[in-house]
Amino acid sequence: MRKPRSFHNILLVLLAAGFLAGAVNLFLLRFEAGDVYPVYSSLRADPLGTKILYEGLEGIEGMTVSRNYRALPKLGDNGPKAVLFPGTASRSLEYVDEGEAKALEALATEGGRLVILLYPERGLRPKKERDEAAPEKKNEKEGGKQAQKKTGGEKDQDADDEESGGKPRWVSLEDRWKFSVVRDEAPKKQDRVAVMTAVLATDAHELPGSVTWHTGLSFKDPGTEWKIVYNRNSRPVVIERSFGRGTIVIATDTYFVSNEAMRKERNPDLLAWLVGGNSTVIFDETHFGIQENPGIAALGRKYRLTGMFGGVLLLALLFIWKNFAGLVPPFEDERRDREQGMWSGRDTLSGLSGLLRRTISGREILGVCFEEWKKSLQKRPGLSGDELDRAQAISDAEKKRPAKERDPVQAYRAISVLLSERKRLP
Repeated sequence: MRKPRSFHNILLVLLAAGFLAGAVNLFLLRFEAGDVYPVYSSLRADPLGTKILYEGLEGIEGMTVSRNYRALPKLGDNGPKAVLFPGTASRSLEYVDEGEAKALEALATEGGRLVILLYPERGLRPKKERDEAAPEKKNEKEGGKQAQKKTGGEKDQDADDEESGGKPRWVSLEDRWKFSVVRDEAPKKQDRVAVMTAVLATDAHELPGSVTWHTGLSFKDPGTEWKIVYNRNSRPVVIERSFGRGTIVIATDTYFVSNEAMRKERNPDLLAWLVGGNSTVIFDETHFGIQENPGIAALGRKYRLTGMFGGVLLLALLFIWKNFAGLVPPFEDERRDREQGMWSGRDTLSGLSGLLRRTISGREILGVCFEEWKKSLQKRPGLSGDELDRAQAISDAEKKRPAKERDPVQAYRAISVLLSERKRLP
């Protein structure tokens, strides 16, 4: 015996609902752990994120902690604040948009504290490989130098394009801030990650004397403006400098602020030193490519237009429903014609009547009909001139009346009576 078709439909719906619930639960677990976000993002809750530090600072009374999803020039007022850039790729310091570089410097100048923590890696690629990876930027630099030689130091075309809103101009933070990131000799590795010890190089007694370091990067000959805070193998790995009323801190490792370090090797004094005396801390997410691009939906939520969008959607659904199914049930004859494949329509007289109504006004209908009738007399002779004159007089008298007093139906009847009397004569 075959099972009813409805049973198969119900089973299919249940399977689809179960699959959808499982997929939604999987996505919720992924977003809860945060492993869909880049490494060292403050949105990640796994060992490779920095969410614990974010929430720890957020729990301190008097601290204001937030995430930045906008471009750096739109970060807001340049008041005293600590802005953290954890997990920054070292190669990204070589090519920075000039507008973003000026925004960073403005934050520091106004009393802010910039903290740039580089992504831990075994070292930089050779310079030749780095130049080949960015040939366009290299050509821009070389073209700028040649233009300066030819024009005696005038602005090159790229600078003009930048001022006019054209192509961005790239600058190097290493050259601008006088430091250089280099690769040390590959140290011994544990689990394919360099693990060594960074030693305190200043007289700051509040900082820990040593910190575990997980990178092969270090600084080479930083300028005199920089103060070395930690060394690893006699190479600076944490440096600090004053910039205007603020400070800039750069470290070659991010591990010590990660969730894993918060559990295994927590250094609260070092973390407090990173933030400084600022009560406002911002974790930047734009350098990971996570940016806020508000669209129509975001603006609708911001200005509480969700109800209006719902109403528009309801009207659209009703419009679609109306066009697919009539709200009034069809007559029995019409339903029968549809079932038989027959469609009823109007006859020729109805079509002509509708055409006349749309093209000729009621005030002009008598005159138009009378003129057409006179044209047809050429094919049907027999009407005397006296009768034609009398019919013409009735039509002219109707035309001379005011528009509100005209009665084309009564005039038509008078002409019809006149013509019918002619036909009754012997």
